[in-house]
Amino acid sequence: YDAYPANIVLIEDKASGQSLIQDLREDSRIPVYPIEPDGDKVFRAEQASGPWAAGLVFLPSNSPDLAPPWLQDYEREVFGFPLSSKKDQVDSTSQAIRYMHNNRAGGSFRFASSGGLTGHQTGG
Repeated sequence: YDAYPANIVLIEDKASGQSLIQDLREDSRIPVYPIEPDGDKVFRAEQASGPWAAGLVFLPSNSPDLAPPWLQDYEREVFGFPLSSKKDQVDSTSQAIRYMHNNRAGGSFRFASSGGLTGHQTGG
């Protein structure tokens, strides 16, 4: 959180997420927002696929000198979904997109990057 401060941190209000929500609210200033997920990870990703397909999701630059260290793993997981072995980043991304849509955040969705604001568009 210190490296990439956020206006809101979405946490699933299920199982271990419930205790995490309580701990963060008691012991930190992190702006926690509990969410109730619907369906499984594939269903949630399908529900959030519209902004990706419309080109409204932007990732940081993927040029070698600007790409943040997490980008390659993230792209591998997202673009390999649902066949990729890992699905948690796709799930958190789909839940963030859904949250923004439901709360009328509008606009495009940009990821934080230590490499500057230059990004590349997805979908479209």
